Amino acid sequence: MIRFLPILALLFILASCSENKDCCVIIEPVEDNRIDLWSGEDTLLSLPGDLKAYTVSSDEEEVAGIEVTEEGILISAENFGATIVHASDGANQLFAWTVHSKIIRGDWAIMEGYGPYKNSVIVEAEDADFAAGLREELLKGIARHYYFRFMPYVNTRTFQLDSARFIQLSAGTPLSLYRRGYFSFSDLTLVLDNLDQEKETYQIIPYKDRSILGLLQDLTDYYRDLHPDKGIRKVTLIRHLKEHLPPG
Repeated sequence: MIRFLPILALLFILASCSENKDCCVIIEPVEDNRIDLWSGEDTLLSLPGDLKAYTVSSDEEEVAGIEVTEEGILISAENFGATIVHASDGANQLFAWTVHSKIIRGDWAIMEGYGPYKNSVIVEAEDADFAAGLREELLKGIARHYYFRFMPYVNTRTFQLDSARFIQLSAGTPLSLYRRGYFSFSDLTLVLDNLDQEKETYQIIPYKDRSILGLLQDLTDYYRDLHPDKGIRKVTLIRHLKEHLPPG
């Protein structure tokens, strides 16, 4: 007879992974059998027994995939939605998890940054004075306070994402509209389309605290084109968003 074991009775680890292995964190299931992941995020499960004995499947592979690796059971969140993934050793162990592949939504605010969430700017160039000046300028820029409201619209008939809009507000009393546009969120990448400006692309850095997101922006090519005589090698920014309800 197949025996169902409660997930919390197992000694397994959930490790969140991405291409940037330095950002791997440990996450806990929200419920006994629920796992929340950002779209594009991976989680590694260590289950009891011989991993080679397990067979795995996903009810909706376009939402989340599952596979057996040498390190453990790998769950990969793909497109927005929810699905159930299964693992069985063919004998007396059968497991199932509900995986929610999430995109950013609701109200978020730019954080000042502290501890592991410290904002940073890296500028590397042959012209050292230029690099120092640009770094100082960019540090002031990422310290500005903004609020974002992300509004993905999900079709209630198909449960598919039809559109995703955002507005950005400048901090103050009262809040003022800074810009608006569309956004996309997939493969741990956030793209803001400001309609009248160039698109902004951010690589998502996930953390154990799911109410905080790191945003890595690579501006190397942009500043190389703007200052071709400065010998620019690298320009990257890391800022952080925290889930937040704006005042007023």
